[in-house]
Amino acid sequence: MRLQLTTAAALGAVMLAGPARAESGDAGARVDVYADGDIVVVAPSVRANVAGDVVTVDTGHLVNIISGATPIVGVDAVSGATRIEEVRHGLDLSLQGALGPNAKISGGYVASLEPDFIAHGPTLNVQGDAFGQMTRISATYRLRFEWMAPAGGGPLSQLGTAHELDLTWTQILGPTTRLTVLLSGAFNDCGKTFGCHANPYRYVAVGSFALRERHPAQRARIAAGLRVAQALGTNLALHGGYRFHYDTWKVQAHTGDLALAAAIAGERLLLRGSVRFTRQTAASFHRNEYGPEPMPPRYVTADRELSGMWSLMLAVRAEPAFFAVGPFARLAPSVRVAYLGYGYPDHPTAPRRNALLIGGGLDVEF
Repeated sequence: MRLQLTTAAALGAVMLAGPARAESGDAGARVDVYADGDIVVVAPSVRANVAGDVVTVDTGHLVNIISGATPIVGVDAVSGATRIEEVRHGLDLSLQGALGPNAKISGGYVASLEPDFIAHGPTLNVQGDAFGQMTRISATYRLRFEWMAPAGGGPLSQLGTAHELDLTWTQILGPTTRLTVLLSGAFNDCGKTFGCHANPYRYVAVGSFALRERHPAQRARIAAGLRVAQALGTNLALHGGYRFHYDTWKVQAHTGDLALAAAIAGERLLLRGSVRFTRQTAASFHRNEYGPEPMPPRYVTADRELSGMWSLMLAVRAEPAFFAVGPFARLAPSVRVAYLGYGYPDHPTAPRRNALLIGGGLDVEF
C-alpha cells in the first residue's frame, strides 16, 4: 500500500504541473540481501522516473527487513547482544524543472520510518552547465528532522535536526577524461538526552557502574573528494576517487576507490569490478574500556563504528541489455555480488566482521 500511494503521488504531481505530457522515463526494481553472521537484511526496492515537457518526477520506495542480533563488541558493552526483528521503510519523491536552457532545479521530500525512529525532511538541488556544456556545477541542500522513542517504549519525541550541503563541480578535460570535485558539510543538532547517533539500548561499563551510551549533542562534519573517469578505449573506462572526512568528534577518515567498467557486444553486456578501502581514526571520547574514574566521563560509547577501524569492499556487477523489447526501449536485468570486510583493532573480542551482499534487479526504459 505504501508503494501504491507513493507512485500515485508521483503521477498526480505530473498531472498538476500543467500540460506535462509524459514523454520518456525509466523504472527499476531490485532485491539485495546482506548477511554478516549476526544480521541479515533483505532490501527490496522500486523506483520510477517520468520525464514530461515541463517537469520530471522521481519516486522510490526502499524496505529493509532486518533480523538477527547485535554482537557483543567488548567488555565495556554491558547490555550484550540485542535481538532485532523489524521492518524499515524509506520513501522519496522529487520534482525537477528547468530554470533556463542550461540550468535545472529540483525539490523533494525524503522519509525514513522505523518502529522507534523517524527521519524526514525536504531536499533542494540546483545545477547548471557552462562553457559549452564542458562544466557542470551542482548544489544540494538537505534538511532532516529526527524523532526517537525512548528506551523501553513510549511516544516519539524530537531528537534533533540535521543540515547537509553538497557542492559538485564536474569538468570535461578532454574527449576521454572527466574530473569531478566534491565538497560537503553537515551539522547535526541533537537532543541532549542521548546525543547524536547514540543507541538508547546500549550501556557502557565505567568502573563498577553501567551508564547508558551518550554522545555530544552536536556534530559538524566536512568532506572533500576528487573523482576521475578515464576512457581507456571505445568500450573500456577506469574510474577512481579519493575522499577525506573530518568532524568535531575528531574522527578522520580517508577513502579510496577504483573501478573498471567494460561494455561488450555493442553495450549489450556491461561489466564492472570495483574496490574501495577506508581507514578511520577513533572519536575523541571512544574508549576500548572505561576504567574507574573519580567522576563519570561526560560522553561514553561502545559503538565500533566510532573506533579506529578500516573497511574493504570488493564488488562485481553484470548487466545484460535488450533493446526494443515490446513497449520498452531498453530492458536490463542485473546482478551484483560484493564482499565487505571490517577491522576493529580497538575491540579484541570482535576484531573483524565479514559480510556478503548479493542482489539482483531489473531496469527498464520507455
